[in-house]
Amino acid sequence: GDGLSDGDEVLVYETEPLVPDTDGDGLSDGDEVLEHETDPRDEDTDNGGVPDGEEIDAGTDPLDPSDDASLTGRYLGSGGCSTTSRTMPGALLPLLLALVGLSRRTRRQTLASDS
Repeated sequence: GDGLSDGDEVLVYETEPLVPDTDGDGLSDGDEVLEHETDPRDEDTDNGGVPDGEEIDAGTDPLDPSDDASLTGRYLGSGGCSTTSRTMPGALLPLLLALVGLSRRTRRQTLASDS
């Protein structure tokens, strides 16, 4: 585990007992609930634009959206947008491209057969 009982994960916190970090923010569900008082189902509890785990690592408060601006260069766009920048894992990119290509071929074939 992640520090929470499976029963509490299902009945109290509504998290996934088989996944140590339900929201994928870099903090275990147990650390979020027991240590940092953040939401284990929301990767950015304060909705400031930086994931909770990154805020803890940087020394900012994951419960205070106003201090996320100090991490602007790493996460926030120049226009002050509060969307988190994510990088797709390298192994998924070829799969995604293959699926897009397959979808386009299937659509072309469908359109050609309808003509």
